[in-house]
Amino acid sequence: LRSFRDSRLMPALFRNTGGSGGFQPLDAGEVPVRVAWCERDRVLPFENYGAPFMERIARVEHTTLAGVGHVPMYDDPAAVAETILSNVRRAAPRSDSRAIAA
Repeated sequence: LRSFRDSRLMPALFRNTGGSGGFQPLDAGEVPVRVAWCERDRVLPFENYGAPFMERIARVEHTTLAGVGHVPMYDDPAAVAETILSNVRRAAPRSDSRAIAA
């Protein structure tokens, strides 16, 4: 939760959720943003929720977590961890990339 709270992207995202216009476009700068959506999520289908969300973030990458439902951490925790770690590796400065172990 601290990482979520302290993220450079999230405060700007939350500021953009209010008002009658809904989400406004968001530029995350140089931070690589990856939206991972569950292939079998019946609670929040990608077409209804993920796609409109992604349209509002500049330079966003989408990945699908294959074979999992709404709670991917339960269905396939290793795939969730690797999805997060692979994005962190992309964001780490070259000199720090060795510190992020797989």
